Amino acid sequence: MYIASPILWMIPPMVYKAINPDLTGLATETAYIMVCKQVLPAGLLGLMLTGMYFSTSASANTALNVVSAVFTNDIYKGTLNPQASEKKLMFIARASSWFFGFL
Repeated sequence: MYIASPILWMIPPMVYKAINPDLTGLATETAYIMVCKQVLPAGLLGLMLTGMYFSTSASANTALNVVSAVFTNDIYKGTLNPQASEKKLMFIARASSWFFGFL
């Protein structure tokens, strides 16, 4: 999969760059969406965009959970309040997740 997957994901933007050589700067970041827009019907394009959005959202959610867990277990429980109850730790974890999400 480490050999086939990059080829599968990188060929469409490279083909679009060959089709539209005027892409420069940040416009190259949208090459995958542009090729999907030209090739896919409207329904499949919507599914592709939705999948990309939720994939990014899941990645951000995972990062927030990791940061919140590190803060709660290592900083709060390890340094600030070692005798904290499970209920208090759960509150701190949720609050820090919201805090880091807004930050």
